[in-house]
Amino acid sequence: MQCATVCQLRQLLARVVLTALVLILASLVKRYYGPADASQLAWLLKPTAALVGWLSGLEFVDQAGEGYFNTRQNLLIAPACSGINFLVIATAMGSLLGLFRLPTLRLQLAWLLLVAVLAYGLTVVVNSGRILVAMALYQADLTAMPLSQAQLHRIEGIVVYYLFLCFFSWLLSFILNKRNRSRHDGIGQQAGGPGTIQVLWPLVCYLAFALGIPLLNQAWQQQPGLFVEHSLTVAAVSIVLALILGWAQRWRLNQ
Repeated sequence: MQCATVCQLRQLLARVVLTALVLILASLVKRYYGPADASQLAWLLKPTAALVGWLSGLEFVDQAGEGYFNTRQNLLIAPACSGINFLVIATAMGSLLGLFRLPTLRLQLAWLLLVAVLAYGLTVVVNSGRILVAMALYQADLTAMPLSQAQLHRIEGIVVYYLFLCFFSWLLSFILNKRNRSRHDGIGQQAGGPGTIQVLWPLVCYLAFALGIPLLNQAWQQQPGLFVEHSLTVAAVSIVLALILGWAQRWRLNQ
């Protein structure tokens, strides 16, 4: 009995330590790459530019220190388009999702590696799609809309990022639930569509990293007016999306 209690305490301590390390590392990465140039973010920008070029038929040339440029469309995939924030949020969100559901340190470390690899691949794909949508919006005639191109671009990014965070949360929960069902001979949670945790957990992580960290490290003081506008837009759009997804989930369950 005493040995079992000690083992449980050790497992809990390991989870707490790993959770703290994940949060600290995510904060450091976000802070380090915030002012980074294109050469420091080439590991994200280069595959993103390659995928966007392949899907759009455009050729992007490396502009040292600036990003990847297409002369025909006068389009620059700059460091701000790297998707580093999405990668940080997705990795932290996915890591924490599994740390308290896996029983051993070995499985937890393997989970962290799996999440990091999947989050990187998802970031390149999602960010490429976001850039393609932004290109289409830029080329469309939207002068009659009350929003500026910058505001549309921000909202589009929030919608794409939040929805794919929800998808990533569902995918990782599916993997964890499948493992639990196989471990317990078919007894476990049902793997349906996105549930409450796959809607609220991405929302909490998105708001915490997109708004909470800039508040804590006082980065918002550089452009307080822009930060307030950005914060209100992020909060409003993501909460509305969460409410819509929650309503859709309840409607699906009632059918």
